Amino acid sequence: MWNRLGGVSNLGLAVWVVYGILYALGHWTAAVVAGLGIMLAILAREISAADVKVVDLTSLGFFVLALIMLSILGDQVFDRYHIILVWGVFAVVTWATVLVDFPFTHQFVREGAQQEVRSDPLFHRVHLRLTAIWGLIFTLDTALAVVALGGSYVRVLSEIIPDASMIFGFAFSHFYLARYRSRFGASTEHPSTS
Repeated sequence: MWNRLGGVSNLGLAVWVVYGILYALGHWTAAVVAGLGIMLAILAREISAADVKVVDLTSLGFFVLALIMLSILGDQVFDRYHIILVWGVFAVVTWATVLVDFPFTHQFVREGAQQEVRSDPLFHRVHLRLTAIWGLIFTLDTALAVVALGGSYVRVLSEIIPDASMIFGFAFSHFYLARYRSRFGASTEHPSTS
């Protein structure tokens, strides 16, 4: 009922795996086009179910911006700045959802959640805090990507620490939400993912 380990569906995660593999192989345009195509399919499904997720719109936004960046500025500029673009887009959107008081993690509540649970102020505060943690993670990863432009410790700053921060985010989401499940009489089983 509470979350999908912080808000990433299996399909939403798969798009980033495909992107990462193609990007690592040096197929930057193919990586972006594949990501864009997968995100369009995911969003078409979400639109038909009237359940569009901010995080998936954000991924789509990245792929659109990445394609524009590749088309206008070329491969070398994209290769140098794409990590900043990824984390920066997610940081901006995450903080925007906090600022407008619509935390993106709130969207990952199972459809079966009772209205009284979803409308409880504590439930909203929990998701606001959780989304703020994700905002900090994305902001940190953006800052690390900027520092990595200097050329020192690039792999540590642009891959290892961000990967660890994402693992931390998923683990924190899981345990933080588990702490509050019992207050709402929610099941402790993990909800299925899309």
